[in-house]
Amino acid sequence: MRSVQTKIIIVISAIILVVVVSFLITSTSSTNAILTDDSDRIMLSAADYYANIIDDNFRSTEQSVGTIYNYAIKRSETYSRFLSDETERGSYTYDVSELGKSIAEKTRGAMAVYLRYDPEDHSATNGFRYTINLSDGSWQPSIPRDMSLYNKDDIEHVGWYYIPVEAGVPMWMAPYFNADLGVNMISYIIPYYYGDHTVGIIGMDISLDLLKEAAAGVRVYKSGCAFMMETDGNIIYHKDYPDGISFDKLSDEEQEYFRNIPDMGIDTVSVIKNRRGEDEKVVLKILKNGMILGIYAPLNEINKPQEVLLTQQLTVSFIILILAVLSGLIFIRSITKPLKKMTAVAEQYALGNFEEEISIQGNDEVGILSHSLQTMSTSLKKQIEIADRANRAKSEFLASMSHEIRTPINAVLGMNEMIMREAKQDEILDYSHNIEDSGRNLLSLINTILDFSKIEDGKMEIIPVSYDLASLVNSLVNSVSERAKAKGLSLAVNVDETLPCMLMGDDMRVSQVIMNLLTNAVKYTKTGGITFSVRNGGRKDNTVTLDVSVKDTGIGIKEEDLQKLGVAFERLEEKRNKNIEGTGLGISIVTRLLAMMGSELKIESIYGKGSTFSFSLVQQIDDERPIGDYEERVRLNSRHSPDELPQIKNAKILVVDDFAMNLKVAEHLLKLFGIKPDLVTSGQEAVQAISKKTYHIVFLDHMMPGMDGIETLGVLREKQMIGHYTKMVALTANAVVGAKDLYLSSGFDDYLSKPIEVKALENILVKYLPKDYISYKSEQDKEPEPAPIYNGNAGLTSETLDNGSVVLEFAPRKKSGAKQSDPKLPVEEALREKAGLNVQDGIGYCGGHLSLYIDILADYVHSYTAKSAELEKHLRNNDAENYRIVIHALKSSSKTIGSAELFTKAKELEDASKNGDLAFVTANHGQFAEMYRNAVNNIQTVLKEYNM
Repeated sequence: MRSVQTKIIIVISAIILVVVVSFLITSTSSTNAILTDDSDRIMLSAADYYANIIDDNFRSTEQSVGTIYNYAIKRSETYSRFLSDETERGSYTYDVSELGKSIAEKTRGAMAVYLRYDPEDHSATNGFRYTINLSDGSWQPSIPRDMSLYNKDDIEHVGWYYIPVEAGVPMWMAPYFNADLGVNMISYIIPYYYGDHTVGIIGMDISLDLLKEAAAGVRVYKSGCAFMMETDGNIIYHKDYPDGISFDKLSDEEQEYFRNIPDMGIDTVSVIKNRRGEDEKVVLKILKNGMILGIYAPLNEINKPQEVLLTQQLTVSFIILILAVLSGLIFIRSITKPLKKMTAVAEQYALGNFEEEISIQGNDEVGILSHSLQTMSTSLKKQIEIADRANRAKSEFLASMSHEIRTPINAVLGMNEMIMREAKQDEILDYSHNIEDSGRNLLSLINTILDFSKIEDGKMEIIPVSYDLASLVNSLVNSVSERAKAKGLSLAVNVDETLPCMLMGDDMRVSQVIMNLLTNAVKYTKTGGITFSVRNGGRKDNTVTLDVSVKDTGIGIKEEDLQKLGVAFERLEEKRNKNIEGTGLGISIVTRLLAMMGSELKIESIYGKGSTFSFSLVQQIDDERPIGDYEERVRLNSRHSPDELPQIKNAKILVVDDFAMNLKVAEHLLKLFGIKPDLVTSGQEAVQAISKKTYHIVFLDHMMPGMDGIETLGVLREKQMIGHYTKMVALTANAVVGAKDLYLSSGFDDYLSKPIEVKALENILVKYLPKDYISYKSEQDKEPEPAPIYNGNAGLTSETLDNGSVVLEFAPRKKSGAKQSDPKLPVEEALREKAGLNVQDGIGYCGGHLSLYIDILADYVHSYTAKSAELEKHLRNNDAENYRIVIHALKSSSKTIGSAELFTKAKELEDASKNGDLAFVTANHGQFAEMYRNAVNNIQTVLKEYNM
């Protein structure tokens, strides 16, 4: 809970932050708008400026041609018969040509000047034409083009004459290439009329290079440039095409870009994507000759001042914020100091220490509050004592539930086990089976109540891990199949083959929810069967929705009773269902667990005909490969034949783990790949081993006494002992969100969860070992497929229906007795029923080898005395850190042997010791110790019975 001072600081800081942020947003927005307007003005001004420079060349040419034209009009007054008298026309033409030549010499960029008479009235070559000699800059007369050689519709050759004459106005002609001079030109022509008579044209050609040079000199911002183009898309100048290029010779991408240019607004700023996909600002201007001048600059370059200014504003705002907060802290401290003192005393009162007095004097609110707290301390003490007694009563009740009730039940079940082994009479054996069923049911009820208590106390948490969906479904089917078989019920299993094979979620809680629904379905169904379905509800990003449903043909639920299902300890139709065991907590736990996972339970029921319980759960996808036939996947995953695994030679592997059992499992799993690893039990030994030998992969356990895995990695990196090709892989049982990020940020190359799964180990080896070390046995070299090492559905028969459902049929349970040919259960069944182990998972963690699993169980039993003593010692010494290391190892090993109950309890103690909550550890250690002892005794009993 935050203090008053903290709250005031938060409020004032929030206000300051809001003010500063508002100022920053407002000022930034205004600044950006101003800078944007400025940049637009800059672009528009640059466009006007450079367009004016280029237009100066056009204006100069227009002025020159206009001067010649005016002179020609004036001289016609002297030579009034120049149109009809050839001699007078010659003199007139000479006078005009001399002036034209003189003006052309003074016109910048001029290439040619000419007067052409109308070919319909005069000779087709009549007139004059002066052109510049590019070698020395002199002007020489040249023979005008013979217009009689071309039809008047031949725009390419004589359009320069007929188009202006027909238009009747001065105009600029399209650029063209003058082959005689070898330059590109552009012409300005004025049609010449004398009264109603068409005389011809007066014109001047100027070099297009003059305009290109002007465009090439354009600079806007740092790298902004200009281009010139005709309205039909032909490029006159561009920095990428300095000599120009016709539109039809551009690439498709460039044509698309330049095609859209003429459609943009003139004298407006536009933002477009350039040919490289980058934003740029563009301004278009129409030049005097009708061509388009474009001025453009990259937007990121234009916005650079905005970014600089924003950085400065952020810096200033941050400084203002810090100064304001510091000033506020000083002011608040002076106000809240007496409150803090009073709060400290109140906290002592809350802890039960009422000896300290509050000595704050005054008649203000603080003084009155101080006096009130002082006078009520005695009453508060009494109330706390009453609450403590109530809490102790509750804790003692739950402890009694776990210790006092579990212990005699386990003793009864153990003694009953002896009776079942030694008794020969069928009647006695029937009694023993009834005792076993009732005892197991009672333990289940107690576990249910304890789960509900954990949820109520907020100690239940969702821990996402990677899990195999097929294994989860198979484990559920195996667990409920015996109950269904005992009642002669069928079990239909529908698993969508398109579902991903590996998901990320809390598989234990998902299993707990579905198992509750399945066991309820079996309990409340007398005839018919149960249908268990897992469908693909759709994918989004990297998630998939599991649509899970459990349908039964049981007694159903009345509509008015549906709302009671989520109420704790509420059982429906108590009289009708009095012979069905239960606490009324199952559905309550299901609904609360689903809520914790972001889902909800949906119920459809017809009274007397059956019910359907369903929910949709979003899970992350860890492996997108489809699950296919889930039974086949389970069979293949559990087999782990050496023929199916890659064989690896020359690989140098080091495994570091302080728990010998974990080393044995790792050693055996690596042998499946043909690898003989080096094994050490501490960080110090790992450093010594790596100093003498270079390894390809080092599997380094995180939680170890002394120097843990992260510290060991730090030492190795500091001493530069890790080879260039050595990969450091963290071994961890911390399957929590963020674990991968923790290890990668600590310097590991990857991480591997414990218990180690063969497939996950294979992925690591194949990923990091040299490819030439790895080989696979070809199909023709493989030996005939051996029988599965372990089959979780042993003894069950199945039938596949037309709709794809797999129905498992069970005959009613046969009575055990001496007359049976083989009354002794397989060891897997015995471990599952008598020791409560999930044998399938345990064997899976041992690479599918039952013999290794039995060895691991023996090691687990053998290590019990030492591990128990370590835990007791650390608890007596209040050594939370070392207690956490030992319980962490037990958590991992318990999951390896398939004991979910011990794994869960060990995790609770590990989390508490990690948080320094020794009170919780002390209160719950006894329960774990009892569970640990019972599990070891039960395993030991089975192993002795089977001489293992």
